[in-house]
Amino acid sequence: VWEAAMFAAHKGLDNLVAIVDNNGLQIDGPITEVCSPEPITDKFAAFGWHVITADAHDLDSLDAAFTEAEAVTGKPVVIVQKSVKGKGVSFMENQVGWHGTAPNKEQYDQAMSELNAQLKELEG
Repeated sequence: VWEAAMFAAHKGLDNLVAIVDNNGLQIDGPITEVCSPEPITDKFAAFGWHVITADAHDLDSLDAAFTEAEAVTGKPVVIVQKSVKGKGVSFMENQVGWHGTAPNKEQYDQAMSELNAQLKELEG
């Protein structure tokens, strides 16, 4: 990844937008306990990328990030999105065990019920 990041900046690939999902977890546990990639934003900036941060769960934040990205010229853009793993499903939120695990039928039904309830609230 880092060689590609350096290459993209070196070539001024301003038609490239990378998205990093930063939920603080990896398959073996919290990144702070396993192998932290932080500070992600500083690393991309050091390679010459235009760095934008956004809240992955806020549509206005995402819209602003992509609008800003469209205006950047001369360098690639990375949007580092802060997110909550399993957002919206009570028993999955911030649970590292769901990193590579599929829900069983009962869990799936519960998850879909919770997500559909939230969707109805949004649709008002």
